[in-house]
Amino acid sequence: MAHDSAYPFQFPQAVHYVEGGLTANNSVMVVCPVNYINKEMVHFYLEAYEMENNPTYQYPVYPTDAYSMIFNVTAMISMVQQNNVKYLLLYENRDSPFMNSNVTVQMVKDMIIQSGQFYQPVTFGNAPTILWVLK
Repeated sequence: MAHDSAYPFQFPQAVHYVEGGLTANNSVMVVCPVNYINKEMVHFYLEAYEMENNPTYQYPVYPTDAYSMIFNVTAMISMVQQNNVKYLLLYENRDSPFMNSNVTVQMVKDMIIQSGQFYQPVTFGNAPTILWVLK
């Protein structure tokens, strides 16, 4: 926990950045959630610090640091479109493969950008722990 302590200092800044571009009908999605960064954390920061109540989602449903992940960019984009998601948050922690998988955050980020739905991300933090915000 101590060596991962850099994440809280960048997470509020990323949520503040996201809040600045949201309208009432937009939502936010955490991609490849982990115990640190998930939809509940985003919702908490939006509501408590930004006074916003936009819906938050995550894909996949379960945290990728506790469950084996199967990432399907088509399914994720479908969920994005159904829920009017404007921003994706993707947390990179040393770009190691997800649990029981050979998929890395960089691979997920590349798939999302190649989908044409989201563009080059804004980053918060420094390697090896970065929070990517894709719009």
